[in-house]
Amino acid sequence: MNLVSAPASTPAIHNVLYCSHATSVMTDEELARIIRTSQQNNPRKGITGLLVYGGGMFLQWLEGPREAVEALMSTLSTDPRHETIVRLQVLDGLKERLYPKWAMHSVAPREIREILIDCLSRARTDGHAHVISLMIELLETDQLAALKPQGLKSL
Repeated sequence: MNLVSAPASTPAIHNVLYCSHATSVMTDEELARIIRTSQQNNPRKGITGLLVYGGGMFLQWLEGPREAVEALMSTLSTDPRHETIVRLQVLDGLKERLYPKWAMHSVAPREIREILIDCLSRARTDGHAHVISLMIELLETDQLAALKPQGLKSL
């Protein structure tokens, strides 16, 4: 796991939580490659976050400078490994990161609930607590699996 150190004067943090459908089944090797690439590229852009993959769906939390996160979202919108990117939550102006030390971290679906509950107990802002609660609700009610590609607003 690559660590990201914040500059002395940290700008406001922009957060995006999105989900998308994988265009094919992802192997462990493919997921590891995505994480390695993210861990190499994200630190120099000031981006941190986590990626969950399961049941043919990606759920990703990105945080960092607005321009960098939106540039990454633009790149992700053309990535052929997934489709129907749906922004579930976008927050601006936060002072702290939810995942300050994760250049990108992959979390197995079976572990995500436990990690999110731990993050919720440590959330320092209402915005973070709201998004973490939303993520837990989506996972517990299986709403992500219910999202269908047709008719969803994408990027």
